Parts: sequence; C-alpha cells; structure tokens
Amino acid sequence: MMYLKADTAVEVPVGPAVAVGDGFTPVTNLSIAGADEAELLKYNANTAIVTATIAGSLAAISGADGYYTLDLSTTDTNTEGFMILLINDDSLILPIRLEFQVVAANIYDSMFAVAGTDVLDVNVAEISSDSTAANNLELDYDGTGYNKSNSTIGTASVLTGHTVQTANHTSNISDILTDTAVIGAAGAGLTDLGGMSTGMKAEVNAEADTAISDASLATAANLATVDTVVDSILADTGTDGVVVASISDGAIGAAAVADIFSTTAIAESYGTDGSTLTVAQALYLIVSHMGEHAITSTTKTLKKLDGSTTAGTFTLDDATSPTSITRAT
Repeated sequence: MMYLKADTAVEVPVGPAVAVGDGFTPVTNLSIAGADEAELLKYNANTAIVTATIAGSLAAISGADGYYTLDLSTTDTNTEGFMILLINDDSLILPIRLEFQVVAANIYDSMFAVAGTDVLDVNVAEISSDSTAANNLELDYDGTGYNKSNSTIGTASVLTGHTVQTANHTSNISDILTDTAVIGAAGAGLTDLGGMSTGMKAEVNAEADTAISDASLATAANLATVDTVVDSILADTGTDGVVVASISDGAIGAAAVADIFSTTAIAESYGTDGSTLTVAQALYLIVSHMGEHAITSTTKTLKKLDGSTTAGTFTLDDATSPTSITRAT
C-alpha cells in the first residue's frame, strides 16, 4: 500500500499487467480509454464509498514490460482515507488492484519529507477532551516567561516534618544596614582610609626598605661616583658629545696613520665586474695587473697571491697588438 499526500498531484506506478490467457505474459498496450473498468474507490469514515473515473493516462515504463505510470490529479487525491485503484480489460489482462492511503499534508511531510526538513506535527488540541484546558496550558508556558494568571495557586501552610519559623528579624536587618552604611554606594567609603597609624607607617617603611635591598638598587654613594665619572667624560669629549678631544688635539697624528699603512696587513679581497671597489679591492686588483698574471690569445687572467687562483679576467682587443682592455669577470 502506498501513502499519498491529500490534494496533491502525483505519479504512481501501475502493474503488473499480464495477459488474461496465460496469466504471466506482460501486456504493453494497456490504456485507460480501452479498459472495460478503470475507477478509483475512495473511502471516508464520514461518507459512503465514492467511485470516481480515472482522468489520467497510462504510460508504459521502458525496460519494465507490464508496468506503467499513472498521473493522479489533485481531484483524484482530494479525500483523506483508504483508496483503491481498479483497472480491468476482460479480453486483455487480469484485473489490477492497487491500494493507497491518502493522508493530510502535515502527516505525509512528517513521514516522507527530506531528512531534517520537517518534524512530526504533535500539536495538542485538547486535554481530556477539553480544548480550553489545552489553550490555558499554552498561555501558561508560551514565550520566554510564565504567565500564571490562568492558574489558581494554592496557599502553602504548615509543612509536615518541618519546624515553623516565627522569629522576627526586622531589627537585626536594621542593625546590619547601620553597620554597613559606612561602606557607601559602590564601596565609596572604602576609598579613603584616613590617616595611617604609626605602626602601619613603620611596617610600610620596613617593607619598602627590604624591597630596595632585595632589588640591589644603587645607593646614594654609588650615584655620586657615577656622576663624577660622567663629568670627566664630558670634559674629555666636549659638552655636545660630538668632537673627541684626543683626535682634535692630534693624539692620532701622521705618525700613527703611517704606522697603520706600514705595519698592518690588508686582508686580500677582489671586487666583481661592474661593482664599486673598496680600497683593499682596488689595491689588490692593481697588484695583480702588475704582478703575476697570464695572457692567452685575447684573455688576460689575473692571479691571486697564491699564484694559481684566478682573481679576475680581462679581454684584449687584439691578441698581438692590443690597444684596449675590458674586464670580463
């Protein structure tokens, strides 16, 4: 039995249609117009059985001989309840009987809708056959709060097994309010503690001394020493800190500079083709040109101090009588 949604057009499968002669050969040429009987029997609890003529047509299903699709209209499915489809052609097929259950749309959608898109309709219309009771229950608990105006709430009396408390604590509450009033609104009374006692001041001072000692902060004597040293530095360098007195006084003179160039070796270094050169790179390139090198055809190869490693190459404009030279590497 198939479930159908009430008042909804739908396509249903019909079959099998088999030959009346042998009861098993599929029939592929069945039609509603040519059938001897083609009706819908609709059952409803409050009405008699209704017989309706089928308005739709059969369409054979490809690859499934003897089976067809039938389009049912909204008129065909307009009665909730049990429904039977009857098709017979006395000379062609054995009778076909299909049973359907036509249900309200909300019930159908709850049962067959796409997963997660609908839920079962569980609205309660009555409680103990009383619709007013159901409505009152909704009013009590609908929304985000509770509206108990529709309910009668009894008065609580003596609780069995408990001691009834009759003491009046009004005076105690008044005393508490008086004692705590000094706190003030939002603790305002706590922001001013008044003058600190001598003992509190001594304790704070002792803790401060301990913190300074633990942190190993500089003493007054240490700071005085630093001040003296700073004054000496200012006297030596000038108050603006830019001109160094020993240089301006000639402490590093021509003799010192000459000593640098006569006794201090310059680290070997060579620049690349096209790059700017440091003093050391320029000097070593000149030494290579004048010192150890090799000429092959139009290529002049400069050697480093070890006599074998290439320091750079140059290209001559002629192998025998060159008039110009260009650096290659």
